[in-house]
Amino acid sequence: MSPPRYAPAQVSLPRLLPSVTSFLTFILGMLLLFAGTQRQFLPEADLLTLNLPDTDKPDGVPDFFKVYLLAYCQGTNEECLTEDTNTTSIVTKLTDCSDRDLLFSFNPGDAVATALGLSPDDPLPGMEWPGWIDDDFDAIGTTAQAMSVLYVIGTTGAGVSIAVSLWTTWSASPLSPPSTIQFLVLLTSMVSLGIASIIANIISTQFVSLINNSGEGPGITADHGKAFLALSWTAMGFQSLGTAASLISILVYRAKHCRCDWDEGSAASPDMGEHKPLVEG
Repeated sequence: MSPPRYAPAQVSLPRLLPSVTSFLTFILGMLLLFAGTQRQFLPEADLLTLNLPDTDKPDGVPDFFKVYLLAYCQGTNEECLTEDTNTTSIVTKLTDCSDRDLLFSFNPGDAVATALGLSPDDPLPGMEWPGWIDDDFDAIGTTAQAMSVLYVIGTTGAGVSIAVSLWTTWSASPLSPPSTIQFLVLLTSMVSLGIASIIANIISTQFVSLINNSGEGPGITADHGKAFLALSWTAMGFQSLGTAASLISILVYRAKHCRCDWDEGSAASPDMGEHKPLVEG
């Protein structure tokens, strides 16, 4: 005998909201993960930009590096003349991007060597490269890799939450409780994105300030990745909203059914029989 088929579960705003926020979080997470893996794909969504000195550079060395979650891109600053107004402006142009890697860790010295067609161990011809900048990036290398993994977990959790929502909506009874599994997936995704966003905020603010303070002599500067942080915290906000809605839906369902069970138990209490007076007159 085949199991009974139920109509799709009743859809209410608290139950629908986690699916909507998970979808938005998944889209934002994918944008963060794949930004910079190609020159034309969200070039402005970088975690930070490392600007190299304008002078004393051999041919082939780029003007800047843009660091993303899974890759980095190099580019040049080109001076363009506007014929209508006869004014000049600086236009940034990405020339090449590295291969994407989940455990990507950026080392500027190695990136400069790669741009010149050298191996990381070869000396840089005609350029005195400060070793402290490589040491600073190496110091946060493991942290940056952990941040990338957390973004992957948060984005994957958003996708799994959508799948769980679709499954429970079309296969469960209309009176079925909200999915506890979806809540746990949402919670895991929210925590992962929250920790990753905090790490990204520290790297894009305090670490950038450290580079700017240390690089005044050799002329190395860094810029914040404002678009990256905006996307990251927006994804975190959406997933927090969905997690809260899922929790509220579970609590409301349990409170309602506990009250119904209590009322039914009181109405169905056994008859205690007739109460006889203690003293018969």
